[in-house]
Amino acid sequence: MQRPGIPGLIVLLMSASLHGQEGLHLFPPVAFPGGRAPRNVVAGDVNQDGVADLVVAATFGADSAAAFLGDGKGGFSQVVACSAGPGVTALALRDLTHDGLPELAAAAADGVHVLVNLGAGTFAPMLLLPVGPVSDVEFADMNGDGQADVVHGSAFGSYGGTFLDGLRPDGGFSVYFGPSGPGLASLAVADVDADGDEDLLVSSHENDLVRIVYAPLSSKPVAQVVVGDGPRAVLCADVDGDDALDILTVDDESPGLTVAHAQAGGYALQEFFPLPAEPTDLEYGDLDGDGLEDVLTVASGSVEGAAVWVFAGLPAGGLAAPVPVPLGGHGAGRMATCDLNADDRLDFAVSLELEHALVVVLNAATWWNHGFGHAPAGQPVPSLVGSGTLQPEAEATLSLTAAAPATPVLLVMGLSRIFQPWQGGVLVPAPDLMLTGLATDAFGTLNMVGRWPPMLPAGAQLTFQFWLDSPDGSAASNAVSAKQP
Repeated sequence: MQRPGIPGLIVLLMSASLHGQEGLHLFPPVAFPGGRAPRNVVAGDVNQDGVADLVVAATFGADSAAAFLGDGKGGFSQVVACSAGPGVTALALRDLTHDGLPELAAAAADGVHVLVNLGAGTFAPMLLLPVGPVSDVEFADMNGDGQADVVHGSAFGSYGGTFLDGLRPDGGFSVYFGPSGPGLASLAVADVDADGDEDLLVSSHENDLVRIVYAPLSSKPVAQVVVGDGPRAVLCADVDGDDALDILTVDDESPGLTVAHAQAGGYALQEFFPLPAEPTDLEYGDLDGDGLEDVLTVASGSVEGAAVWVFAGLPAGGLAAPVPVPLGGHGAGRMATCDLNADDRLDFAVSLELEHALVVVLNAATWWNHGFGHAPAGQPVPSLVGSGTLQPEAEATLSLTAAAPATPVLLVMGLSRIFQPWQGGVLVPAPDLMLTGLATDAFGTLNMVGRWPPMLPAGAQLTFQFWLDSPDGSAASNAVSAKQP
């Protein structure tokens, strides 16, 4: 069903190229002074202003970490340094005091330093957990008491945890979980067995294993999963779309990404994606705006330089061949993903140790899939896709598929997003304009073509969502937004 010339309608049919290299649209990297030899970066809203911030482990004069307070435009309004211990290698954020401000844990040469968040990006020492040199640190509730615990890994091949009780320094005590094997222990936290509890993943660099420590402790035996050659970092993600978490590692002995797929009774090592340089970290999220999760790895070679390699998620499950995003330097460390310019698109930042820089890459995607489609039980969820250059007066198309055939359709358009419950689903766009009189064809599709309005200022966004009401109940498409370049 074609309806040309609908005023203000601009959405084009997303082509299959969205799932490959042509679908990745990023602004050039921007380097910020990152202190001396930045080794790690984590993301979070540390000053409770609704804007993503970064915390960087590096030398800032006499201090060893700093909060980079985001300005909501992809830059930083202020850098607030703090003392997080000597030789900080890793950081983690979690709200321990239930005041909305995340506390900071730092893996240091003398143990784990826990710092309380005083607001405005300021952290102050709370307690030191003297567990020796620590290579990695995370927060997870390992004993099922509803309180976040500190878990830590050692470069000498052990991992452990400390139960924290509020902010009292005498309320925490060290608990040794067990050996991880020789070499660097890298940590990740995920609900591996889908029981509602956070579990701990520990990678051993020398024996090519990931151990899964299930929470609550001792509820299940520790599991071992064979991974790639020299795992450097680990995370859990569902890369094949079967609703089970797979285990991913980046490996530096045989440089690449390894995926151990979840299967009945354990994991199978099924996929290895080689990389041209040694990777140091990986993250997971939708970078190309197609509604599918992607895998991001950061690697650095003496010739190639530092780059983020993006493995796009495929509609049928699995990952596409990686696409490099050069960072313009050497000595890549760790990576953080978040929305740094408040446009609901995923950005990322990488610490470059040799360049003493924090490199930020903002997402330049014009179209974005926000999800939140729904349908009555037993029916497919309607799919809305869009494409177009968004240049003034350029053609744009909205395409609805997998909807109920010959069914009335309501198009909701908004200049902002509200994510409000409605008709059994979630209304994503603010209802600034609601277009009636539409219907799907006999195949359950609806295509609309229009001209992009010339009066929108740069950065303005329009969000679209279709709603259908059939005898079986209401349904809604996913929401998509288009951002004016």
